[in-house]
Amino acid sequence: MNRSQWFAGLKIFAMFFAMWLVPRALSYDVVVVILYFISIGASAVYLFFNRRRIVENIKAWPSSFTFTVLVFYVAKLMAEKTINSTMGVEAEYIKQSSIIGGVIISIPLSLVVASCALFARSGYLKIREWVTRKERFSLESNKGKQEFFPGLRPMFACCVLLLAGLLLSQAERGIRYAVMLDAMMYSDCGPAEHGLGYIRKNAHACYQYDTRFFKGSSVPKEIASTKP
Repeated sequence: MNRSQWFAGLKIFAMFFAMWLVPRALSYDVVVVILYFISIGASAVYLFFNRRRIVENIKAWPSSFTFTVLVFYVAKLMAEKTINSTMGVEAEYIKQSSIIGGVIISIPLSLVVASCALFARSGYLKIREWVTRKERFSLESNKGKQEFFPGLRPMFACCVLLLAGLLLSQAERGIRYAVMLDAMMYSDCGPAEHGLGYIRKNAHACYQYDTRFFKGSSVPKEIASTKP
């Protein structure tokens, strides 16, 4: 057994020993905080040393027309489902709000895809390393595109995924606000009145919005209204 195999076995032993010791020595909240700081710190190191690669990938990422259309289509469907499930508005009455909602969701959705791509790349390079028996850095032939600290890539992917989850958790609020864009003054929901807009919820009810600038409210009022 050579030195690298001994070192790999030692790392595995240290990892399992730490998993056994840390929960017994520290409280759960402290462990969570430590893990968060380790993950964020490792991600910051990876981001700093590989910032040129990441910026190049960000610039090239939206250039794929197929990817952009696919992500926006999925995001628009998610926005429609969110409006329908949270407000009960039927799909035939959702128009501009689903487009704005799609834009809102497309950002965290792209981050989810990017993090999955990073995880897949990490797995691919690891398998390739085992098969070829070569060092990780030898996989990058161009020095200008060399990846520093590739072992921190999964940590960085986890942080990107957490950021996407945080944005998705806040997206619902923005989508609910976007529903106001479909509110119209002249509607079969009720009489036209200055400062009021209506959007039909279903055949028996509508939402009424106060659309006055700086005086209105983004919280709608549900009113009974039978579709003629």
